[in-house]
Amino acid sequence: MAKAASKTVGGARSEALGAVAREPTAVATLTAAFDRIEDERREQVKLDAVRTRAETAMLTEEVQRLTKAHGKDHPRVMRVTAALESVERQAKSAEALARRIEATAAPAAGGWTATGRVREAAGKPLAGVEVGFVAATGKQAELAPATTDEDGEFYATYPADLVKKLIEAKAQFSLVVRRGRTIIHRDPETFMLQANAVRQFRVEIPSGKEPPPKEPPSKVPPKQR
Repeated sequence: MAKAASKTVGGARSEALGAVAREPTAVATLTAAFDRIEDERREQVKLDAVRTRAETAMLTEEVQRLTKAHGKDHPRVMRVTAALESVERQAKSAEALARRIEATAAPAAGGWTATGRVREAAGKPLAGVEVGFVAATGKQAELAPATTDEDGEFYATYPADLVKKLIEAKAQFSLVVRRGRTIIHRDPETFMLQANAVRQFRVEIPSGKEPPPKEPPSKVPPKQR
């Protein structure tokens, strides 16, 4: 009996949604409502990122002032430092969320967006590496690269005129990751660009493929005569 009632309710819900979908005005209204909710959420995330950055700056100044007045081991300094560390974590989280929202937003009409994350096999994010897209066929130039942030994430968007040209040329690309001029990873998979699309990448650099960052040359004082 309960199953029969459940089927009846489910059928009524499907029928109601189907009726709404058949009404162009209702569909437009629902789409506009969803877009408004998403826009409000995006703005709220941006405001949270701005707020936490401002709080971080204020608390940093307060820690410096109190440290100068009482020393770094004073209880007040320790309390404000703990608050600062908490706000810094919130700021980092808010900024990461804001980046993800921007990265998953639809590109400009006709454009193409690439977003993703680069990390080592152990899961550690790779910051400061360059992610590019090189032509696998034809003579098309490489797409302008993007640089990963501290979380290993990257974001790049390309304009409609370029995307249209590459689609018409049937150009295929593959993803490469560089440290300086050295290619540390090349994705074997190739793909073609699609207008009005967002493509997400998850890149894992095998152990031993990621060279250590180059150390700056040491300054040796000249020999005294």
